[in-house]
Amino acid sequence: MAAIKPRPYQLEALQAVVDAYRRGITRQLLSLPTGSGKTVIFSMLARHVQRKTLVIAHRDELLEQAYQKLRAVYPEARIGIVKGRTQELWADVVVCGVQTAAKRLEALKQYRFDLMVIDEAHHSAANSYRKVISGLGFADDRAKLLVGVTATAYRADRRGLGEIFQKITYERTILSMIREGYLCDARGVSVKTQFDISNVRTEHGDFKVNDLALAIDLPERNELVVDSYKEQTPGARGVCFCANVEHAQHMADAFSAAGVPAAAIWGSMGMEARKRTLRAFADGRYQVLTNCAVLTEGFDEPSISAVVLARPTKSRSLYVQMVGRGLRIHPGKRECIVLDFGDNCGRHDLCNLGSLLSDDDHLRKARDGETVKETAERIEREEDEALRGQIQITDVSMQVVSLFKADPHNWLPSGKDYVLEAGAMRLMALWQGEGAYTLKMVRGRSEEMLISEPAPLAEVLAAAERVVTALPSASRIARKDSAWRYDPATAGQRRKMDQLKIQYSDDVTSGQASAMITQKEVEIERKKKEPATDAQLRYLRALGIPVPEHCTKVMAGYLIGRGRSGAGRYAG
Repeated sequence: MAAIKPRPYQLEALQAVVDAYRRGITRQLLSLPTGSGKTVIFSMLARHVQRKTLVIAHRDELLEQAYQKLRAVYPEARIGIVKGRTQELWADVVVCGVQTAAKRLEALKQYRFDLMVIDEAHHSAANSYRKVISGLGFADDRAKLLVGVTATAYRADRRGLGEIFQKITYERTILSMIREGYLCDARGVSVKTQFDISNVRTEHGDFKVNDLALAIDLPERNELVVDSYKEQTPGARGVCFCANVEHAQHMADAFSAAGVPAAAIWGSMGMEARKRTLRAFADGRYQVLTNCAVLTEGFDEPSISAVVLARPTKSRSLYVQMVGRGLRIHPGKRECIVLDFGDNCGRHDLCNLGSLLSDDDHLRKARDGETVKETAERIEREEDEALRGQIQITDVSMQVVSLFKADPHNWLPSGKDYVLEAGAMRLMALWQGEGAYTLKMVRGRSEEMLISEPAPLAEVLAAAERVVTALPSASRIARKDSAWRYDPATAGQRRKMDQLKIQYSDDVTSGQASAMITQKEVEIERKKKEPATDAQLRYLRALGIPVPEHCTKVMAGYLIGRGRSGAGRYAG
């Protein structure tokens, strides 16, 4: 097998893991898109640390991929497998399925594993993974290192990966990989249908698969899917995602009947039969592969240039996994076409191509026919216009827009000021006029001016970044792309929004709730400090109440209330 030359970002990821471990972060998560070579990264890590290593995953295809990449990247090591009757626990690097590891935990304990790698780590909150992590000491032994790799650092069932991992120590977005040429661009094509999924029930954040199949696995709709594929992507090698096994089989039959060689694969299909089908597709004997929940992980075929989403989804994680199958670069491949079928979804919010962008607000912003890059560029233009309108600065508006766009942390506008929530700490860039700001830090009831003399915004943001990044937990909370922002709003956040009389939707995310609460609280605090109105001052004097120096609206209102009741009336 030819030697693999690492890409620059793969070397960056390796160094990020090493640096974080030196800082005491022993349970790390790496988040990189499908096609970015996550297997290469953890193989490089095993070679770098040269300690007894266990690699676990939940599918045979992932284990086979890991085994082959480890042999190529780390040829001097003994690579072993634990599977069936094979127990090569003596090896330097042991590759094992998670269910097997959980069953053979006592045997694994006889060997001191110092490095554990979890492939497709968004599954790692499951009980089987927890059992292995805890049983082998990776939950609390600070001498050991646990590293998870995933393309989707969030789970559809919303169980937090923060219970397993301390920090995302390295991540790259799909958009950045497309812009740098490591992934191909994707163009969304929406096909409207007359079929109704508005009454399909939801389970764990997505449609119940059998209910969904009853609504969409219909001969007329399957024919529409095939006709759309032939019209929009004639001759393209494609993968088609379906609701359940029967839907995948029916879709394969529909493609074949229309003259498009196709085959179906599914999870309970025999391993040898599945391998034969995948080899036939790789050899070009099939043009389309239909599947149900199989090709979302561990499937590597760069020549795919059409992704057919015959099943809709509400899950961003699943959507990213499905479309990711078509984003690998390949000679002669300019872009991947994503066929999306727009059924009548009623109250449901469906994912579309905008879901590949990191900000949850983009889910409904992709337009038909746009590529991922075109969507991102349009959104950036729109946000530039909106931000220029908010800050009301003419000469330096583009500079201000660029500064906030480049900052990794989630600054929120509040009038002409900007606010950054970082856990127990709040940083405020306070506008002083003429493009100058001061910087205040608020912790509970204490306030500290970090920059008291008006300074250029770039200087203020740089100072704020130094403060936040010195506290890793604060930085994780404050970052725009932190995974927690995609979780549902917590019960505490919902109570707070109710208390503050903030209107919100049922599917509000934790990130959206945090932003609304912060902006409302800052608005309330600002109003408390606004000077009393002329009418309030006149009324105070009419009541015979001395006007305090720097009297605010809140203070005046309190004094007027007391004066009316007679409790605070002063003699003339």
